[in-house]
Amino acid sequence: MPTVCRPFYILTLLAVVYSLGVQRRDTPDFASIQDACPTITFQNPSTLQADCFVAVGGEEELSTTLDLNECLTNQNGALVAGVAYVESCDVNTSQFDPIGITLTVSCLTSQGTSQTASVGLVNVVESANGILVCGSLDEEDDH
Repeated sequence: MPTVCRPFYILTLLAVVYSLGVQRRDTPDFASIQDACPTITFQNPSTLQADCFVAVGGEEELSTTLDLNECLTNQNGALVAGVAYVESCDVNTSQFDPIGITLTVSCLTSQGTSQTASVGLVNVVESANGILVCGSLDEEDDH
C-alpha cells in the first residue's frame, strides 16, 4: 500500500471507531422494567422505587425512584400517559401489585363520580441504563 493512502485509512478507521464509541455512550439502552428491575416497590403517594440493572443481563444495579405523577394523568376515570394524576385520583386508595406491576387507584370521572382505574406500569415506565423513566402507553417500538 502506498504511503500516501495510509493516513487516509488510519483517519477513516479512527473516525469509525470514534463514532461507534460516541453512539454507544450517548444513546441510552431502554428496557422493560419487568426485565431490567428485579425489585420494584411502590411508596405512597406516587413514587415507584426499583433496583434496576444498568445493562440487561449485567450485574451492576442502581437504586432509582420515579414520581408516577410525572408519567400518568387521569382521563375521565382512566389512567393514561401524561402528568398530574394525583390531582384527581385519591392516592390514599393506591394499591400496587408487584407481580403484575400494576397500579390501581380511585379516580374521578368527568361526572364527578369515583371509578377504579388500573394501569400496567410496564407500559408506562422503562429503565434507561438502570434509571426509571416515563415511557408511553401508545409506544409499540423500543426507541
